[in-house]
Amino acid sequence: MIKAFTILEMIINLAIMGIIVSMVYMAYILFSSNVGGYAHFSNQFNNAQSFHSQMQKEFMLSDKITPHTENGFSILFYDNTTIDYFRKENWLYRRKDHLLDSLPVTSMDIAFLSKEDDIEKLVKEVSITTSIQGRKTSIFASKIYYSNYQQDLK
Repeated sequence: MIKAFTILEMIINLAIMGIIVSMVYMAYILFSSNVGGYAHFSNQFNNAQSFHSQMQKEFMLSDKITPHTENGFSILFYDNTTIDYFRKENWLYRRKDHLLDSLPVTSMDIAFLSKEDDIEKLVKEVSITTSIQGRKTSIFASKIYYSNYQQDLK
């Protein structure tokens, strides 16, 4: 008598292998879609965090910040260099020399140091709302002016 597999045993073996392979494939699809979503979220978060850190650093190191008519503001430094932030549609752009960075925004509010029209307006703080994967996130930066600007306002 020769020992061999019957056709019924082969069909059962193929069915079990098919179930195992389909389970592994579904786990792979689920894992790869989650990793892709996390990579997209991580990229958006890192871009917003980098933009925010850069803006805070520039606010801190600047001489003064002045508004301009393009729905934005200019950061002026002691060495007479300038960085412009301006909003067009749903984007906030940062222009330094020939470099241009951007961040998607839903709103931008600018607060001024003085409310009087006859004195040079200086930007005191900027509040920006952006969206990361459908969740609203706020970005905030403020400027503390030296006493020479404070005395001019009195």
